[in-house]
Amino acid sequence: MNDILKYSGKHLSVHQTSRKIQNQDVRLEYIGRPNIVICIALTEQSEIAFVRQHRVATGLQILELPAGKLEADEDPKTAALRELREETGLKGKCACLLRKFYTAPHFSNEFAHLYETEIVGEGSPVPTTEEEITETCLLSPSQIRSAIDSGELTDPKSITSLLIYDRISRKSILNEK
Repeated sequence: MNDILKYSGKHLSVHQTSRKIQNQDVRLEYIGRPNIVICIALTEQSEIAFVRQHRVATGLQILELPAGKLEADEDPKTAALRELREETGLKGKCACLLRKFYTAPHFSNEFAHLYETEIVGEGSPVPTTEEEITETCLLSPSQIRSAIDSGELTDPKSITSLLIYDRISRKSILNEK
């Protein structure tokens, strides 16, 4: 495999590689991204924290679970709690790793570490200058289902994370009881 860096930016890189597929040389491209953390943060009432964040690629405010990239040499558990605090102002405790997964393996190497944490306090969000978070909200299981059903929640990493949480925790966030 011959990997050539075509572009390197602050948040992504573009790579071109060549492989033999069915005895033919084929050129392929992929997006290089840093590893990320995603946080499912729960209240005592089983509400889950979400943010609305402007996403320049869509021009829309997207409803998402708190998430962000791992800093160099940062422990993923520490990063999950940091991202929760930065994006929502909420403080979590005892982040528990639920699963690791690729977010879009058909075109990117971005790898996610999904954590669950209990919300234990509130503060003020401290988003980075590049984040345009417009709202933090706590959604009940029925509100989450409605957001998915109505198309309000369209972020695939958040929906995948909720499905994983639902299967592992057996708390039926996505399925009505």
